[in-house]
Amino acid sequence: MRVVLDTNSLLVSIGRLSRYRPIFDAFLQGEIKFLVSNDTLTEYQEILERKANAAVAPNITALLLRSHEVEQIDIHFKWSLIDQDADDNRLRP
Repeated sequence: MRVVLDTNSLLVSIGRLSRYRPIFDAFLQGEIKFLVSNDTLTEYQEILERKANAAVAPNITALLLRSHEVEQIDIHFKWSLIDQDADDNRLRP
């Protein structure tokens, strides 16, 4: 299964004791593939640095960049469907 994961969903799935950890575990076990763009990776790192830990953010980003379970995509058109938080538009491949 290929998924686009919202930044907040990634954030809450990383903690080992989180009830959302099965999402991250499914990624680590190769059960799901994350679709990411450069904008998405940048947002992941920015939010992780701010809300989690500055040391965790580069480790997660490096994991995503070298994982076979991550597919980097190029976005050729921006729909701009989300008015409330324009940054969320970058999550729409």
